[in-house]
Amino acid sequence: MSTNTAVDWDNLNDDDLATALAVHAGQLLVSLRTDLISEGTSMWNLRDSGDMGAHHFLLDMISRVRPDDAVLSEEGADSKHRLSAERVWIIDPLDGTTEYGENRQDWAVHIALWSLDHFVSHLTAPLNTAKIAKIGLYILRSGALIIL
Repeated sequence: MSTNTAVDWDNLNDDDLATALAVHAGQLLVSLRTDLISEGTSMWNLRDSGDMGAHHFLLDMISRVRPDDAVLSEEGADSKHRLSAERVWIIDPLDGTTEYGENRQDWAVHIALWSLDHFVSHLTAPLNTAKIAKIGLYILRSGALIIL
């Protein structure tokens, strides 16, 4: 799996990193699905490969460019490290696994960054159109979720 866009991963702020990660994970998923369908893979293998391919890409990139941050992924084993980590990336590498496996367009990549007591960044990438939809910045104040 490869992407066409060069990114200076090490010099991105958190918002730009979250965006680049979601876009590249989506591009990888589109490419992987095209390749596997052309090879005649089963729907089950397509789903599993998509989930794990996006998971490993996101986990590898986050651990490379933000080595001190923890990651909580829907597809990975949880670590007690995240409970004491100052920053935690929360990812759903492929939301809509069934739809992805059925070669539908209604699936997405979700990425959020939690720091101490608030969301730093949260976005979802509906990748069927290769566009990014930034949801916004969230802050938790006194138990209330504020959308900026």
